[in-house]
Amino acid sequence: FRGSERIPAGQAVAQGDALMTIGDLDGISLVGRVDETDVVRISVGKTALITGDAFTGTVLSGVVEQISTEATLTQRSLPYFDVKAVVSGLTPEETAAIRLGMSAVLDVVVRTEPEAILIPLAAVSMVNRKPFVRVLRGEEPVSVPVVVGEATISGVEILEGIDPGDRILLPGG
Repeated sequence: FRGSERIPAGQAVAQGDALMTIGDLDGISLVGRVDETDVVRISVGKTALITGDAFTGTVLSGVVEQISTEATLTQRSLPYFDVKAVVSGLTPEETAAIRLGMSAVLDVVVRTEPEAILIPLAAVSMVNRKPFVRVLRGEEPVSVPVVVGEATISGVEILEGIDPGDRILLPGG
């Protein structure tokens, strides 16, 4: 190969031409996109969990190594930041399951709260500037005042007001 082009068989090569690249498969790196609302929660050294449709059942654990300082802007998406995670010391099974260039999902663990209750954002309504959640108590829908914690694009943490196992009602449902 010369750059990304294949060198035809029989063609002369010059001193310094790269004839091949040997990859280091003891570990891998992955670059993922993080939106602007979440990038402020991520820091170098945080745990990163990598999964993918092509390697179902395998969860790779790595660390965040680099976070871009400038957003990438496109006409088709919101601003995002590149986050590079590194997984070192792959097991033989992981090495057999992973191929360079496969797509993957990168989840960065920014906070661990085992007792947290996370519900969809749409389940929280504001009444007189106070958050409420509609739940089923018996067979009756009831609006319950709640105390909210951190919110993400996918959900909001409920600190007080509902219990694990409560049946949450969503608008229109």
